[in-house]
Amino acid sequence: MTTRRETLLDAAVRVLGGRGMRALTHRAVDAEAGVPVGSTANYFSTREALLEAIVEWVSARERANFDEIAQTVCPTTPAELARVLAAATRDAVGVHRDLTLARYAILVEAGHNATIRRRVADTGNGSVPGSPPGCGSSAPATPTICT
Repeated sequence: MTTRRETLLDAAVRVLGGRGMRALTHRAVDAEAGVPVGSTANYFSTREALLEAIVEWVSARERANFDEIAQTVCPTTPAELARVLAAATRDAVGVHRDLTLARYAILVEAGHNATIRRRVADTGNGSVPGSPPGCGSSAPATPTICT
């Protein structure tokens, strides 16, 4: 069951990905989520707190999307790998479009906002939200052998 917090964060991703950083307000998230005015502020008292939570949420969602793909496919040839990457790209600009655009908006904001920059750096042990395992991480990348 989806919690109210998750509902608000999903709505925030849709606002951020669909309308951009300037449109991200507590009221816009409330409206997108279809909840009473003030609901988002009850969970995230400031815009900065909301944005920090979105960084964590986007990272978790993108990691879950990546893990789902990794569990279902194991390309063994360059052609199979190309098909998997093409499918992942189609998802990123299709069903996960708002999530992808929200990630880009977060990365642009991180260039100007030290708090968000630190939050992005801390997410996933230093990885950028949505990056493959080992990319930008303090942990070494370990190749996985599919069975």
